Amino acid sequence: MKAGWWRWPHWVLLTLVVLYGASYLGLMSYMDQALNALAGDPAATASVYRDTLQGEALVLVFGFMLLTPIALALVLLIPLIVSGAFAAFLNRATNLPVYAGTLLFWIALGVVAYFLREHWYPQAQWFVNVMARGFLIALQRA
Repeated sequence: MKAGWWRWPHWVLLTLVVLYGASYLGLMSYMDQALNALAGDPAATASVYRDTLQGEALVLVFGFMLLTPIALALVLLIPLIVSGAFAAFLNRATNLPVYAGTLLFWIALGVVAYFLREHWYPQAQWFVNVMARGFLIALQRA
């Protein structure tokens, strides 16, 4: 048997089976607790009220699910392109190997993100809280 015979449908099926098994055994209650903890933030409560209709919350969740892959692709693609250009520049300028230049770029990006976290982290946390509240409202039983 070949080692690489599993394709993406096999992985999707395995993921669904594991999720079903976890929910059957009651292990998904942690997700419910985490969503409730995230949705309890006052900033998220001010943005998505309790009287928000389930349909509006479903639109919010659907938009999030639809646009997240595009946003993640852009967030990852731009630094990948810049890291490649930076590594090529360092390779030509200092004869540094390309992998070392790429690693240096990603380390520098991580350090800059760490030191500037007070500028971007509150907005990211607010967004996660709003999405958790939207998920909870959308998943309520009618």
